[in-house]
Amino acid sequence: MPVTIEGVVTRALSKSYISALPEGEQKEVADSLRNILETEKKTWVDEGEGIFEYPYETAVVTVRRK
Repeated sequence: MPVTIEGVVTRALSKSYISALPEGEQKEVADSLRNILETEKKTWVDEGEGIFEYPYETAVVTVRRK
């Protein structure tokens, strides 16, 4: 999934267990995440625009009733 650092931070801040934190703690989470993302190696889609590949997986579980 192509994304920017701010896109990843925004997504993380939208998680209920993060959005329930006090504002100061949310800022700490966001700052820590930005620091990690800025130093991690990325596979760039468009480095000039700051867009990189974000490996995102979703598990889908189906259940059938008998």
